[in-house]
Amino acid sequence: MMDSQPKELLANLGYTIALNGLEGSSCTVAHLDWHSSLSSSFVAARQFDVVIGSDVIYYKRDAAALAATIIAHTASDGVAYLMCQRGRRGLGDLVALLGAHGHVEEEEYTMIHLVNTDPEDGGGELNPLPIEDARGTMVLITFRHTSAGSSSTIQSTPLAT
Repeated sequence: MMDSQPKELLANLGYTIALNGLEGSSCTVAHLDWHSSLSSSFVAARQFDVVIGSDVIYYKRDAAALAATIIAHTASDGVAYLMCQRGRRGLGDLVALLGAHGHVEEEEYTMIHLVNTDPEDGGGELNPLPIEDARGTMVLITFRHTSAGSSSTIQSTPLAT
C-alpha cells in the first residue's frame, strides 16, 4: 500500500477481513511503503506464495516502486495476480519491469453491469450489459519469478511507453 494512503484505508481493509469471516486467519492488513523497495539495501520482511492486488497502479511514477515491491514480496516459487484497468498510466511500465524479472502473462476481461430487463414489475431477469468503453476492459497480470529474470535492483526512473 502506498505510504500516502490514509490510515482509514487500513482500518477499512481490516473491517473487510472481519466481514468475510477471516479474522484470526492468515489474512492480515499491514502498511507497506512501495518506494522503500527501491533501495539497494531493501530486504522484504516476508515473502508470500500468493500476492493479490487490484487497482494498484494509477501513476507512471509508481510503476518501478510497485514492481520492486511485487518482486521482493513474491516467493521464488510463488505467483502474483494483479487486476487493473487497461490503459492505466504506468501499467505498461509495470508489465515491462515485471517481465524483466520473471514471466508475465496478461489476460483481458470485459466488465459488465447487470440490468433488470423488466424493472416496472419488479420481475424480469438480470442480464449482463457489457461496458463498451476503455474503462470496461480489465487486465489480469500474472507474475512468476524465473531463473532467467534479472536479479538487479529496479531503478526509480520509469521506462518509456
